Formats: sequence, C-alpha cells, structure tokens
Amino acid sequence: MNAQDHSAAYRRIGAGLLIVGVVLGAVGAVSGFSLIGAGSSASAAEETSAIVQKWADGGLAGERDPEDPDYAVFEDLEVGVSQSEHLSDQGVVVSWTGAKATSQGDFATNYLQIMQCWGDDAESGPAPEQCQFGASTASLNALLGTGAASRSLSSRGSDPKQSYDDDVYRLPTNPSRPNARSYAVPFLPVSGERVFDTTTYFTAASTNEVDAVRTGSDGSGLSVFQLQSSLSAPHLGCGASLPDGGIRSCWLVVVPRGESNTTGQPATANQDGRLTGSPLSQSAWDNRMVFPMSFTPTTASCTIGSQEVRIVGNEEFTEAMTSYQAAICPQGTTLGYSQLGDDESRGQLLSASSGSSSFAAVADPLTKAQQGSTKVEYAPIAQNAIVFGYNIDRDFRSGSSREDRNGTPVTNLTLNARLVAKLLTQSYRVDVPGGGSTSPLTENPYTIVRDPEFTELNPEFAEFQTSATPEGLIVSFGSSDDIAQVWDWIKADPQAAGFLEGRADDWGMRINPVYQGLAIVSDASINSFPKADLTVVGADAALGAPGYGTLDLRPYAQDFAESAYRAARGDAGAKFVWDPTRTPAQYVSGGAQLPGKRFELAVTTRSSAERYGLNMAKIVNGAGQAVAPTDESITAAIGGFTASETSKVAKVPDPQARTLDAYPLATVTHAAIALCSADARTRDGYASLLDHLSGIGQIVGHEVGRLPVGYVPLSGEQISVVKKLSALLRDAKAVAKECPDEKASEPEPEAEPEADPDTETGSDDDALGEPIDSPDAPGADEPEASGPGLHEGVTDHETAGARGVALGISAALGVPALLGGSLLMRKGAKGRPTKI
Repeated sequence: MNAQDHSAAYRRIGAGLLIVGVVLGAVGAVSGFSLIGAGSSASAAEETSAIVQKWADGGLAGERDPEDPDYAVFEDLEVGVSQSEHLSDQGVVVSWTGAKATSQGDFATNYLQIMQCWGDDAESGPAPEQCQFGASTASLNALLGTGAASRSLSSRGSDPKQSYDDDVYRLPTNPSRPNARSYAVPFLPVSGERVFDTTTYFTAASTNEVDAVRTGSDGSGLSVFQLQSSLSAPHLGCGASLPDGGIRSCWLVVVPRGESNTTGQPATANQDGRLTGSPLSQSAWDNRMVFPMSFTPTTASCTIGSQEVRIVGNEEFTEAMTSYQAAICPQGTTLGYSQLGDDESRGQLLSASSGSSSFAAVADPLTKAQQGSTKVEYAPIAQNAIVFGYNIDRDFRSGSSREDRNGTPVTNLTLNARLVAKLLTQSYRVDVPGGGSTSPLTENPYTIVRDPEFTELNPEFAEFQTSATPEGLIVSFGSSDDIAQVWDWIKADPQAAGFLEGRADDWGMRINPVYQGLAIVSDASINSFPKADLTVVGADAALGAPGYGTLDLRPYAQDFAESAYRAARGDAGAKFVWDPTRTPAQYVSGGAQLPGKRFELAVTTRSSAERYGLNMAKIVNGAGQAVAPTDESITAAIGGFTASETSKVAKVPDPQARTLDAYPLATVTHAAIALCSADARTRDGYASLLDHLSGIGQIVGHEVGRLPVGYVPLSGEQISVVKKLSALLRDAKAVAKECPDEKASEPEPEAEPEADPDTETGSDDDALGEPIDSPDAPGADEPEASGPGLHEGVTDHETAGARGVALGISAALGVPALLGGSLLMRKGAKGRPTKI
C-alpha cells in the first residue's frame, strides 16, 4: 500500500468547502499547469484531486497535543493543495486560512514552511530525513531565527521531544574539538546512505523548499510550490518505477511555525524575538500537515528500439505532444518529437536530408515563394497564447495604508504595448549594466515601478518601496513566429511604434538609442528578442574580473518554459557578483529573490504559465481594452484570424485587428505535412496522432493523453479539418492522386539520425476544401469528433502557436557582453533541437 492509495482519505467534502473556495479563488489569480481558476482551462474533473486538511484533525501526524505551546495558534488553521494526482515538474497552489498574521518585516513568528518528501509508508507518511530541506541562502537565513531554515538540531536536549541517537543524528567529530557534540537530521535519499552534507543531492539553486511564506492580516496566505519529479530530483524518486511495477508517490509537507522555539520557550524570550529550531526537529515536526502526491510515470512509455515516426515543431505544441505521445505509444505507434524553431521546422518539410520530418508543427504556413511545387496539407492542432507571466510580492513602503499586505502576491497587473516595448529595449536604467549613465537614459525612470505610465495602469504599485524592481523581462533565446507576433502587436500600436522610432512618451521617457538604431518598426522580419546594449561595467584588473554585460545582467532563458520556471522560482539567473573562489573565477548569481520581495516578469506561453503557477497580466488590445488571456478572449481573437496566402485552413493573426474582448496574442499551431514525401507507414503514424488529437486529446486534464491545462480545445469545425486530413493520410488512392510521382505508398527504410534544421523552404496549398469559420465564443460549437471519452461539452479554448526556441544558449551565456544587436535579432539564431 503506497501513499497514492490514501489520497482519497484526505479529500474533505462539506467541512472543507470553505477552504476549497479559498484554493479555487486564489488560483483564479495564480493559475499554474496544475491549478484551477477563473479563466483557466481546467475542467471540473480536475477539482477532485484537490486536498484540504484541518490542522486540528491531525491526519498522518496523529492526534494533536493540547499541551503544545502553539496549539491555540494552529487550532483554526486549514490548508488546501490544489492538485494531488497526475503530477509532474510543475507548480501546485498551497493556500490556507485561520492562521495568525506573520510578523512585519522579517520572519520572526507565525509563518509556514513547505517541503517535498519521499517515503513508502502510507500509514505514517515521510520521516524528517526523507525531506528535501535545509539548503537556504544566507540572505534568507538573515530574516529567520537560528536554525529555522536548517537541518540542525543544535545541542543535545535542546528539543525535549527529539531523539539524539548518536548513531543517527550526531555530526562527524571535528578533529579540533573531539569532545564536542553537534546534531542534525541527515538526509536519506531514495537510493543511498544517510548523509549530512546534502549538497551531493540538492543546493540552494536546485531545492524547491519554501523556507518561509507569509500569512496576511486576515489569516490567509498562498504559495505556489514547485514540485519535482524523479527527472529533476532523482534522490526523491517521485514518479519513478517501483520493483513491483507501481509508480512512486511522494509527499508535500507543510510545517506551520507559531510563536514558540523547539525548546518549548516563547520566541519573545530570544533577543531578536525570532523563533528558533529546525522544522525537522520533533517539536516542530509534530505539527506537520502531510499531503500525498501522486506523480505521472517518468519512465519511457514507448518500447525501446521500436521504429519511430519523427515529427518536428515549435514549443507551443511541445506540452500537448508530450501528453499525446505517452498515450499513443502503448497503442503501437512510436512518435518522436524534436522541438525546433518555426523556420527550422518549416525547412524540414522540403529538406532532402536523411531523417528529415514530413510533419512540422508550426504557427505560420510556408509562403508561396517558399512552397514551390511541394504539396503540403494543413490542419489546426493546438490553440494557446503568448502571455506575460509574473510573480510579484506586495512590497509597500513604510507608512502605507496597505503595509499589512506586504509579502502577499499581486493578483492584478496590466501592461500595454509601449510598456512592453520599454522592457524589451532596455530603456529602464536598471536593465542596463551600470544603470544607464548616458543621455537619454539618465532622464528615464530607473525601473518600471517608477514609470508614471505603469502606475496609471497599476495604481497599487505607486505605494511600493523604491527598491522594488523586476529583474528585467525574462525572454527566450532564438527565433519564432510567436516572438514575431509579439513585435507585430507592439508595432501595431501607434504610441509603442512611435517610442521605438525615438519619440518620447508623455512623461519624457525615450528608447535606449541602441535599439532605435535597429529600426525595429520597419523590420518586417524581426522574430527574436535582441539584447543589443553592449555596455560592460565592473572590470577590475586587480581581481581579474573582466566586467559584466547585458547577457550577465539580463540573461536569456532557453525557451518559454524555462522563462516561466525562472519567474516562478524568483530567479532570473542574473550573474554579476564576482566570485574569485570559483575555478575558474567567474560571475555568479546572487540567488533567488527573497520571499516577500519577489518581482519577476516573463514572456511565456499560457500553458507554461499554468504549469508553473504564474499569474498572467492583462494586456491592452487594439480596441483599447485591458484583456486577460482567458478561454473566451483567446477564442474571440482567433475568430479574427485570416486565411494565409497559401492555405485556407491555416489562419494567421491580423495585428491590425480591433476585435472587442479579444486577447491580442492568441496563437494557433498547425500541422504542416509534406504529403508526397512521407511513406505509408509514416503517414499512418501521423494519422494516429491526428486521430488521438481530435478525440480524447481535446479534453483538458492532467491525465496522460489529455490536453494540458492552458491550451484551448479546438472547435468542432477545426476538429472536422483535422479528421479530414487524417482520412487523407490513410487513403493511398487519394495520396496517389495528389502526388503523381507518388513514392509514399511503399514504406521506405526509416532513417533516424538528427536532421539538419538549417534549410528554410516553403509548402504548397492544402487540398482540404472550403475555409472554416473562425470559432465562436466558447461552448458555441461541440466537437464533431466521437473519440473515446470525448466530452459532449468540450468548449472552444485558447490558441496555441508558440514558436520553437533554440536551446544552444549555454555557450552564449558564458560570453558576457559579446553578443548583441542584430546578431541576436535575425532568423539565423539556431540551436540544438529538443528531443522528447
């Protein structure tokens, strides 16, 4: 019996309705892949894996002790976790009510600590040594009491309830102090021996522990906890296969900290007033709340050595394809997917290289000039959106009437095209190495929080501390159709376009001159985010420091998913602290932002923002409305897409559209299939994917084979197009008619080497009949598909079309300030494909 078997025992109905409302309401603002909330793609079925517990009930921790000095502090505490099944590397919302407010400023008393643990005993849950905790940073430790973020047990007997067995807890003897005795909770990995030095397994840069999270003045709080599967934390083993054929479940553990030390004495007895002692120490551990977490298998679902049908495509389709692959493989079709940029993916369709794919998942179809005489068929396969995800803690200045809300998450943010243009062009001084020491930057606001245009749209930020500032706008490396769409949206706004051309805004702010020289407005080919300011500061010959530049201060993420992950962790990856102790000496990161002080913004996809639990900003559309990326607003935008020049069913966004209630960065990903270059076996593999995609693959859910949260299901008419293409692929006579020199009817030996993605070509018109109407509001059309388990009420959802992003960024990040400007701006920026 494992932890998964007991998950149902912790789902409360009735008494838990209040906090379920808190969980779901909170998730409306913090919506991750795992989360359920207003405007999210989550279905009602997903709510069943949410778990709510009352601290007073005890659960796996056993009956609570009324004599515990913090009993009265915790007795009304209820904690909810938004998802407990079908988990992966993702965020889950942990929310609570009935707690006492955290002390102002530091974390002295009344806060929560959260950690992930493994453990196979479903009756008692995990032991302290099975938990990933104790890798805090020095800056966070400075806000907590002694030992509160550590595994240390201090001296023998300091916790009257703790065992101090020398064979288990005593630290190795220090030769200089042979008689000294110090104790700590060792870490026991899922496979291996107990260790006191946890850096072998996790560090401050890799741990997902939450050392402290605040409770607001109303007794409630919220934190998005980043779970880790065995792929990212093999020492925990979550989702890995067990010898009996099962899948290892894990645990999420919440340890509330009240007003007492683990010694039993009140925190007020300490000189600094901060409670002391590790949450792994028995007195604190006895107050834990334990939630079982069931993970999706991390082992391969396809038979090793089976012949693969290769597909390439952009990042927008990656998460959906990952879900579909795992469901289709057991049916006998092995599908491989390599994440490439849209240009590289389109180039594969006409490439003569061995191993090239005849199926590309792309946003934009090939142009007439590119396609030549090649026969390419299209169908919409995913709908999503490009979003501006954020992770911001309220940080009001002293004396503000809202100061008691400090440390709680901001849940409402609006950006317009000009503000995004300012962020993307390093026009705030904080985004330039050295703070922008030349005109006109010296007259610009230091940070977006000090920009009157921003505070007009977001009034609460006018009361923020002057130190509050984002680590730039986290963007991905490489080129994509999605990035081109972001620039098209910006350039379609007259004020934003004017700013890019050098005109000041209403308050006198001007573009960083380096970017004005790139002539972005007149460049129709721009489809990447340049890092053009080559300023280098901090050089010190005596220390051997070469100085740092833009790529150190504002580094790229490798793709949209990593952008979301960095923002969720509160760590953009900036490296401008010189560390001469490294070999070789180098610039290093100062670590993640502190809880209560986080301010991260990222360009990502809606599905990635949902997965990692980011809030998503409203953006101003062509009609002047601030619109959030909801199912309805994305569907409204897709309704304004127009047929492309080469295909009636492959529709593309119109940046000049003025559609009411439309989210302007909605995206659609299309299957582009070079019909005449695929043999019969390959075409059948493609058809299997389309069959699944047009059936159960349109039901939003966390289960394998479902449409991941964040995507918008296709409309009934779109599904008809997919089904028609699937039928064509399986009809040898129809293919022969379309391909007079048809070689595809006879299977050819499959070549599996990685393709050369450097060829850029085009494709032909489709032969799928009349154009389809744009989807109406969600719920207007029901899918015509009747695939297994397809909901009758599947609604139209958001659009997907993220352009695949090059992943070969590591080398670029290691060369500070040497890459910039147009070198990183054109379509030539390529990298290694991501294979899944």
